[in-house]
Amino acid sequence: VRSIVGQQISVIAAESIWNRFETMVGQVTPEQVRQFTKEEIASCGITRPKSGYILGLANDSEELLNFPYSTSTEPEVRKHLIQFKGVGPWTAEMVMIFSLLLPDVYSPKDIGLVNGIKRLFPDVETMDEAEKVAERWAPYRTMACWYLWRTLDPIPVEY
Repeated sequence: VRSIVGQQISVIAAESIWNRFETMVGQVTPEQVRQFTKEEIASCGITRPKSGYILGLANDSEELLNFPYSTSTEPEVRKHLIQFKGVGPWTAEMVMIFSLLLPDVYSPKDIGLVNGIKRLFPDVETMDEAEKVAERWAPYRTMACWYLWRTLDPIPVEY
């Protein structure tokens, strides 16, 4: 849910919106989220489409949560996550990095990561070139992501 809130907005905006959502909902569980309407969720600053996605995840929580995450490969986890409406590749990658703590995840379309790579490697100009640089860091790309984000902002990010 937190990764959906953070889609395509700044880290600061995402944190502010998340805090309002968490204050309204309390402990963020499927049962708690289902007690609210799309409009009530949107009143926290979450877009209406994202509010619908969040309710959809709450309604589909059994399928979402009853998956063998710990014994599945990264591609299997990604495939499972992106089947849910509102969860695309970036959101799945943030879940794999921040919630599942998978060790070798890189998010090639994350602007912060691309900018971090460009800062360290000034010759890198495109997302594809940044992704090639990141390939060198396998099987520890998640750790590299953490460090890249910290080069841009000393405050740790959470999704």
